Amino acid sequence: MLQELQIEDNAPWKQRYRAASVGSAEIAAACPTRAILNDTRSGSLQYYAWDIPSNHLRQLTDLPGGISVDMYISPDGQWVYYLQDQQGTETGHFVRMPFEGGDPQDLTPQLPSYSPFGFMISRSGNRIVLTAVHDSVYHVYCLDIDKDGKPGS
Repeated sequence: MLQELQIEDNAPWKQRYRAASVGSAEIAAACPTRAILNDTRSGSLQYYAWDIPSNHLRQLTDLPGGISVDMYISPDGQWVYYLQDQQGTETGHFVRMPFEGGDPQDLTPQLPSYSPFGFMISRSGNRIVLTAVHDSVYHVYCLDIDKDGKPGS
């Protein structure tokens, strides 16, 4: 016998697709007590700072529709890096924010909006290399991070 399709918001088959799941996690290379992870507990893919000893998660992003690109943690666990884009367009600027929380800081304010093609942090955390696509050309940029943690141009 055919059953009527349940289409209400709390239908069991819909709840299965709304179950929270962890997408990825990254531990800071030189600070194994700090990590970042993304999951869908808020209803969309967002990033969290993870204090491993206490197992405490603190939400870092709260972007409408979720975040669509990878996030990176500095080797010392002090900074979290990601592409800040507009509504999931995957075009914008790489930013960083303190692991403890705070406002994002634009790493490339002098550039037009770009699509990312790569992002790497040196093992010592004093250099960032990123590949950005803008003006229909792939550009490779190298940013030095000074001893006080300030990014160069």
